[in-house]
Amino acid sequence: MTALRAFLGEMLQIKPLLALADGEVLPFARLRTRAKARQALVDWVDGLGRLESLAVMHTACAGEANEVAGQLADRAEERVVAEATTVLGTHVGPGALAAAAVLAAP
Repeated sequence: MTALRAFLGEMLQIKPLLALADGEVLPFARLRTRAKARQALVDWVDGLGRLESLAVMHTACAGEANEVAGQLADRAEERVVAEATTVLGTHVGPGALAAAAVLAAP
């Protein structure tokens, strides 16, 4: 990401959503506010269908992570909310949210 792109993204409050697929990080969406990005994360997980387990990870925003997990409570048999490791936190900074899911057997 160029410095100009990062600067403009911050000025416009653009929040990127990333997906991990086959070991590759891919851009999923770019939304203008944190609230829209958070709702997009909830909608994406909700669209996965019934889940065996769900993990919501965060960097220094436990309350928000618990709210996201609560919104998705009826989708997963098992839920975990955890702080992401310092390795991840170093790359994304404070205030990041992530979700990992295991689909339920059909």
